[in-house]
Amino acid sequence: MSGMTGPVGELGARLDELERIVKSLEDDPAMTLDEALRLYETARRLSQACHADLDRARLRIVEIDSVLDAEDGGDAR
Repeated sequence: MSGMTGPVGELGARLDELERIVKSLEDDPAMTLDEALRLYETARRLSQACHADLDRARLRIVEIDSVLDAEDGGDAR
């Protein structure tokens, strides 16, 4: 997803970083507890940001559908 910009690109970048963190947590037996906790905190923040992005997208979809349904007299779909 490297070349993407805007909200979709940001979401993709966050998901890529989450994947990298999970892999690090799973694959690095020498990781210290402090490092694991720091990565966990970062992952939680990224996860919250992804959920917020998806919630905003869902709301936007509802808005778009409402507008288009109203324009079509409610017969679309």
